Amino acid sequence: MPGICGSFSDIPRMDAREVVDRMLRAMDHTVGGRRQQHHEPAKSIAMGRMAPDYAVSSAEPFVLPEREMIAVMDGELYDVARHRRDLEGKGCRFDGDSDTEVVVRGYRAEGIPFFRKLTGKFSFAIYDGPQNRLLLVNDKFGMRPLYYSLVGERFLFASEIKSLLVDEEVSRKPSERGIAQFFAFGQLWGEDTMYASIRALPSSACLVWDCNSRKLHIEKYWQLQEPVQELTKDPGAAMDRLDAAFKRAVDVRTAGAEHLGLALSGGLDARTILGVIDHQKVKLDCFTIGMPGNRDSRSARQLAAIAGYQLYEHFLNEDFLSEFERHLNRMVQLTDGHYLSQCIVMPSFEMYRDHGIKTLLRGHAGELMHMHKAYNFSLTPDVLNLSGSQELNGWLFGRLRAYMLKAVDQPLFEFADAQEIDELARQSLTDSLSETSGWNSVINRISHLFISQRTRRETAMSLVKFGSVVETRLPYVDQDVIESILALPAESRLGESIQTAILRKRCPAMMQPVNTNTGAPVGSGKLTRTVQSFKMRVFSKLGVPGYQPYERLGLWLRRELQPLVRTLLLDARCLDRGVFRGATVRRVVEQHMSGEQNHTYLLLAMMIFESGQRQFAD
Repeated sequence: MPGICGSFSDIPRMDAREVVDRMLRAMDHTVGGRRQQHHEPAKSIAMGRMAPDYAVSSAEPFVLPEREMIAVMDGELYDVARHRRDLEGKGCRFDGDSDTEVVVRGYRAEGIPFFRKLTGKFSFAIYDGPQNRLLLVNDKFGMRPLYYSLVGERFLFASEIKSLLVDEEVSRKPSERGIAQFFAFGQLWGEDTMYASIRALPSSACLVWDCNSRKLHIEKYWQLQEPVQELTKDPGAAMDRLDAAFKRAVDVRTAGAEHLGLALSGGLDARTILGVIDHQKVKLDCFTIGMPGNRDSRSARQLAAIAGYQLYEHFLNEDFLSEFERHLNRMVQLTDGHYLSQCIVMPSFEMYRDHGIKTLLRGHAGELMHMHKAYNFSLTPDVLNLSGSQELNGWLFGRLRAYMLKAVDQPLFEFADAQEIDELARQSLTDSLSETSGWNSVINRISHLFISQRTRRETAMSLVKFGSVVETRLPYVDQDVIESILALPAESRLGESIQTAILRKRCPAMMQPVNTNTGAPVGSGKLTRTVQSFKMRVFSKLGVPGYQPYERLGLWLRRELQPLVRTLLLDARCLDRGVFRGATVRRVVEQHMSGEQNHTYLLLAMMIFESGQRQFAD
């Protein structure tokens, strides 16, 4: 994927350029990608950028005259023209048209508070020469991963963990807390990674590395706040505010975009994006994936037809399973083995290339509008009765951790028993919840957790995969949109009423195609949804055409993929690595293959972990 990296030290080292060159090569996953680098040998400073092949790229790193400041950036700003005008009004003169120059000149003019004004999906590094310090900054929701590591007197950073690991001095020692998170929750949390020596930059962060003292500190340049009570008293006004904010978010992410695509399914989130797009002005193509006969394709075709757009479909077939090992290794390579994925989107990437797509809209984080359908964060009405952090912590921990390790009947890890794994994972949850300790609404606290942990550490990793072929934009991950959602009554976020209201106002025709999560048209009554949901489950089990799911990974692992499971997990390299207990791994594999237990996601998580260790640590 595209990305940035750098090596800093106050002790001159002749290998800084070589280190960054190797870091850049580790990020070169695309055909036609461009490596860019700047080196200051007198200060042992080197920074680089892996430029994407799907976008016109300005010269980087950006260097101010006299080398006063050097910067490199990954991602894009959505409001760059406005900032240029504002800075020009303050006397700033620009040499080019890059987003990076706007960032540097804004920081030079206003300091760290300038970052609070930025909207986009980005991470960047600035070397501040006068103060001899490095700044690492990301967007408000941390959607562009950035990692760092301290190695003796050196400070290293990179968009990908594998780029840090090319430096032999970076320790490969596993992080027990990171491993506990991945296997308890199915993702990483907070600042942890799978490696004890490597940390993830928090969202809306400004990390400052002082090159003189060799000390770092991290400050938040912005924080999401719970809406004041007055904003929640008028639900109608709050809904109007959200509708307007969402329309602006979609307009900003489609304005001026060429070769634009939309990942479309039969659910609510991408449908609502499609519903507010001006179909007369915005040109785009729609894309959907799945198995032949899956119910999403039928609704997606209807939605695209209503909007007058072309829909392209990619179906998984026998080739997907025969190529699964290649897809798995490629996915692990792109995500550093930090993402739990069934790999079903991997073969679809050529579809975007074939149709010339450069920017792809996706509906991630739309779950904030319907938190009753938000993966493991899905809420039920009883959550409204929770009181206090202790009750909330217990309720969340029971739901977030239950689906992977619950069926394992003996210790899985060499370094900790089940109780110790639970304690490590629970501490991660407690630490994350502490960010909203002063908030009043339980649903707002859970929504904050969803955006700060699920979206930042899980969704962002999903986007890393797409970043190898297209730029992704997320209308739901927007400050005004999220703040407007939090201002709505809690009860309205336990159904589909929010997106129903937006569609009814913007494009009522989009309500008629079946919502494939309920089996009924959007806005249907409770009885209709209940009946259709039951029908959908029955027909899916019977294999009725049009009611098939995206994938059947558990069945595939028992049948077509069983040799791969055994090759990866029962090999001596895995069993002797010192992470898993061999006897338990064998038992988990045999239980799943015999049908005694369903260990689908545990097996997948262990396969991803082992593949990552072989690619990056071994």
